[in-house]
Amino acid sequence: MKRILILLLMHYHIILPEENIAEIPINGLADATIVFNFNLSNVDNSHNVNNARINTNQNLSQAELDSNDMPWTLQDIKSFATNYRWGIAGAIALSSYGLLCYYAIKGNHYLKRLDLWASWDAEEVTAQELFREIKNRYKKDFATSLVLFIKEIDQEEKNIRWYQSLYHWVGYLHIQKLLPFDATVYKNLAQKLERLMNYRACIEAI
Repeated sequence: MKRILILLLMHYHIILPEENIAEIPINGLADATIVFNFNLSNVDNSHNVNNARINTNQNLSQAELDSNDMPWTLQDIKSFATNYRWGIAGAIALSSYGLLCYYAIKGNHYLKRLDLWASWDAEEVTAQELFREIKNRYKKDFATSLVLFIKEIDQEEKNIRWYQSLYHWVGYLHIQKLLPFDATVYKNLAQKLERLMNYRACIEAI
């Protein structure tokens, strides 16, 4: 009997971890027991593989449902653009016109500001007169006031040139009369830029 059990164990290659060992006594043998090792790792692995397959199938099914629930496809977008092309073009034109009106009005207010250095028109621009005006405006020490002045006229020049380019661009499109530009203000932009250049020249001449 003992030989038969040993042969069976060898035949089926039952070699398993110690924690799954069970000892079973042999009938007719007082001190003999057979040690069985029950390895369930393969069963557990099979169970995990099956679970992974089930989860994968569920994820794929959910992805298919989500793709079917998408409200817009590329074909839908093309169809919408074709059917409503004139409405879309009108909306874009109206938005562009509103934006240009905004910049025109904003430019009118900015260029009319009397506190701009470009709006300061002294009878005779000299370095001494300019330094006096700088001191009156900033009320700080000379070095700090000079730095603030240079920074401010650089920003003014940048802004004025931008509005000047905008005004020339709408003029090229022949739509100036359709927008609320103050023509008298925009025609003096070259003069304002010249003033800023003269003020910078006075500083550089020190």
